[in-house]
Amino acid sequence: MCLVPQGVRHVTNSLHFSAPKPILNALNQSDPQGSCLKPKSFLRRNWRNFFIIATLIVDAIVVVASSALATIVVDVIPNVPPVSFNFYFFFTWYSLLVILGTGLLLGLYRSAFHTNRHQANRIAGKVYLYSFLVILSSFTVFKVQDYQRGFLFPFFIFLPLMYSFGRWVLGGVHREMRRRGYGVQNTLIVGYYNRG
Repeated sequence: MCLVPQGVRHVTNSLHFSAPKPILNALNQSDPQGSCLKPKSFLRRNWRNFFIIATLIVDAIVVVASSALATIVVDVIPNVPPVSFNFYFFFTWYSLLVILGTGLLLGLYRSAFHTNRHQANRIAGKVYLYSFLVILSSFTVFKVQDYQRGFLFPFFIFLPLMYSFGRWVLGGVHREMRRRGYGVQNTLIVGYYNRG
């Protein structure tokens, strides 16, 4: 069983420095088999990258799900023309590229790992607003005549709701993984007061 504090393990694993003799003695006494000094697992070393990729995938699922729900709503409402498959396919891929591209440009996925939820939601709000304006204005600039306005309204209603749910799930997973030590960096300070 590993009894060495996690900060000591992190420093000895990642920095490979010559530790003072009392620290080395403590390491040897508490962990004679050297199990604490094993290298970190691949997932533990790359948790930040995994989390950012997972966030991108979840946001892509959110866009596709919002588009599918908007199509279902339009089909249920009477006197509204149904959404054609061609328009659904085009709009889903186009909005996916615009929203994920805007998120990458504004640092939404970089900030998802290390900023608090309030800051991440502020960036997400900007991404939502800019994507909304880009998508609508591009339809006007390129003179797209056959897009279905009844589809756009439910899509942009479902999008922030689905995004909030996806971020809530990801936040819970991220907190649990951090509790287990994934993505947590520790520092060992030797000494006290001004000597530390």
